[in-house]
Amino acid sequence: MSLESEPFGSGSARIVHGTASDDILQLPADDIIELFKSAGLVLFRGFNTSPQVMKDFAGRFSTRFNRDRLRPTVEGSNGFVQMVTEGMGYVEPHAEQANSPFRPDALWFCCSVPPSEGGETLAWDGVRLWEKFTPELRELFRQKKLRFFQRYTAEKWQRFMGTGSSLADVQRTLEGIPGVSYYVSDDDSIYLEYVCSAVV
Repeated sequence: MSLESEPFGSGSARIVHGTASDDILQLPADDIIELFKSAGLVLFRGFNTSPQVMKDFAGRFSTRFNRDRLRPTVEGSNGFVQMVTEGMGYVEPHAEQANSPFRPDALWFCCSVPPSEGGETLAWDGVRLWEKFTPELRELFRQKKLRFFQRYTAEKWQRFMGTGSSLADVQRTLEGIPGVSYYVSDDDSIYLEYVCSAVV
């Protein structure tokens, strides 16, 4: 199956159209990677998918999966696909899990039941936004660091790390990560401090 795309939106994003009979897993991986490198955002529309197909598709390009400690998982995905709807309110522009040392390199969204009206997801082009900053503002961002504080109960870090993970597993994971310091409480909760650049 060949990969054909067309421009999408006002930035560099691209859209790939398919039909319910097209197998998204048959799309050429190398072409998708090259398209993503140049576009930054690729929308696949019309393909017949399921939570397991989505997990398998993302697994062709991603080396690890992050589990958000607050989001429920989608049935049929073995815990790898999570809901993103946390209500009907506006969500400000953000980088996914930027407050964590486990920020993903890529995000994969799958809409299995589109709403009859509304429900759009805005995608922000951070590169274009950066290009619109004044040189002084860019320099300010380069000079500044961000500091995030989070507390993970044992239930939350086990969900993130995976079933059967121990406190020693978490400590091995956190040791040596630049910008990370942590404290383990008597109840096995972890207080984490993460310091990182304001610019990725």
